Amino acid sequence: DDPYRVRDVELLHDIVREIIMDYDFLMLVERFDECLVVMQLLLGLEVGDILYLSAKQAGDYYYHPRRNECIQLAKTKSFPSIDRYLQSAEWDAMNYGDYVLYEAMNQSLDLTIETLGRERFNEALDAFVTLRSRAEERCA
Repeated sequence: DDPYRVRDVELLHDIVREIIMDYDFLMLVERFDECLVVMQLLLGLEVGDILYLSAKQAGDYYYHPRRNECIQLAKTKSFPSIDRYLQSAEWDAMNYGDYVLYEAMNQSLDLTIETLGRERFNEALDAFVTLRSRAEERCA
């Protein structure tokens, strides 16, 4: 077994197709706000129905009730050996199915946005971003 080679490309593509067909809606963390706005438009929700505020971000503090103190969230550290491994052919082969699924989900989201209408989507996204910014200014 060669760890640098994807064993069954066709099987992985079949599994990804099955996943995409089995779910009515999938969300991408990297495009979370866009996914929420698409969901809003598909379900006929108001912008306030999808509004959220981030609870924990690197560098921020949060209250730890058991310790009765505020704790600062650590910022991400980079390690050269891990960075090299994450860029290796072995890593790519092991995660090939995830990459294919990720790309299929991106394409599905883009097609859904086009079906809803790009202008309609952009207006809804702008309204969401504006409301979220106001909420963060007020609540931060």
